[in-house]
Amino acid sequence: MLSAVPGPVEGLSYLPDFISIADEAHLLSKIEEIGGVELDSAAGQRIYRDRGTCAGWKDLNGRRSMYFGGTILPRTSTLVPVAMPPFMQASYPHILDKIAQLGLYDTCKTSRPNHVLLNEYLPGQGIAAHEDGDAYHPVVCTLSLGSGTILELYEYEGQATEEARTILPDPIMSIYAERRSLLVLSGAAYTACLHGIAARQVDSAEQIQRCANVRAGLTSSALPASQDVDRRRRVSLTMRHVPKVKRLL
Repeated sequence: MLSAVPGPVEGLSYLPDFISIADEAHLLSKIEEIGGVELDSAAGQRIYRDRGTCAGWKDLNGRRSMYFGGTILPRTSTLVPVAMPPFMQASYPHILDKIAQLGLYDTCKTSRPNHVLLNEYLPGQGIAAHEDGDAYHPVVCTLSLGSGTILELYEYEGQATEEARTILPDPIMSIYAERRSLLVLSGAAYTACLHGIAARQVDSAEQIQRCANVRAGLTSSALPASQDVDRRRRVSLTMRHVPKVKRLL
């Protein structure tokens, strides 16, 4: 059951064990298969091939990223749609169907996300505090595969403007996103805050215990209560709905 996370910011919801261990293994296998990874032995570098339904793994700021559902045109915030891989909606484990059943996108045309961004985080990697922007319906669902991590929420200082916006250095709230969990940002958590992941290899017991969903008892029983947790390779599926979709002839 999706539960609201209590704290200073409204709009955070959390569901541990959104998928099973078998679902997770299947998804990771399919993601690597469709990502099109080859090793160029001569150059000693990875090559990424397009597979028709996604853009393939790409290097982005030292991390690998990939997307399903199409390309978003930056000037118009319009999605040029491409079919999702079958394992995301038409076949097992029916991830987008499960998302639709939560009712988070009932006001959207398709009642489900139509764009999925995949990010790979190796131990020691993170992402700077950022906003997802207004190209999307203000509800974002993130599924974590392979490892857990701590997501931190930040605010701007004072009356921020588009020209000069200073991010306060300390997070106002943190969430522990367990592997196989679903984390939902909506409301003020989406529109008024930034979110990021600190770059570290270990999340300490103290850092985990400060997380709002841990304090509220919303995590799974498998989460260690009082010990550090090593980060492993994590693949996140960030699922969103783009309202403006280009009609294809």
